Amino acid sequence: MRLHHLLHRGLPQVPVLRFDPRRVNLLEVGGRRFFLLRSSDELLLVASACPHRGGPLHLGTWDSQAGAIQCPWHSRRITLKHLRKGAIPLVSLRDEVVAVFPDEPGALVRLRWRGILANEPAPTGACPSPCDPHRKPSHAPTVQG
Repeated sequence: MRLHHLLHRGLPQVPVLRFDPRRVNLLEVGGRRFFLLRSSDELLLVASACPHRGGPLHLGTWDSQAGAIQCPWHSRRITLKHLRKGAIPLVSLRDEVVAVFPDEPGALVRLRWRGILANEPAPTGACPSPCDPHRKPSHAPTVQG
């Protein structure tokens, strides 16, 4: 679905995505990759590219001491506070999430399920916040690549 700006109809339409977060956790919009980060009390849709050198944050690990994702390329920590500032606006409604991508008019959109390491429990078996103790559901689509 695409929507016009509410106040300025002359502006381009923007993508509005509605999806099930149990089946989709990685999105590509206009060539940019975003992932769902589950916090103990919130769900964030954040850019996967590390702001430092563009590393894939969705493959990073959660550092509970620092309250940050550690980039897999260079170990730089990106705090949850910083990630919140750049998060894509979304609303969580029961079994679905609605997200608005204001800077991506006419963009190609791909929805996927991938393992998000930043949502996985710590290697010790503990589950520091934020993480999702649940694994990929059996009904989730599998994407190779």
